[in-house]
Amino acid sequence: MLAMDQYASSRIGDGVLHELIKIRASQLNGCSYCIDTHTSDLLKMGPRML
Repeated sequence: MLAMDQYASSRIGDGVLHELIKIRASQLNGCSYCIDTHTSDLLKMGPRML
């Protein structure tokens, strides 16, 4: 997962989009802990437009 995350972050310049992708992957995996973690990380970025 770490290698995939590093690859994706090098290809996706926008941090917000990267977090949204991680949230969606967590939803598909059914991991509520990861959904909560990535949602918190996204909210810390503040209000932004995609």
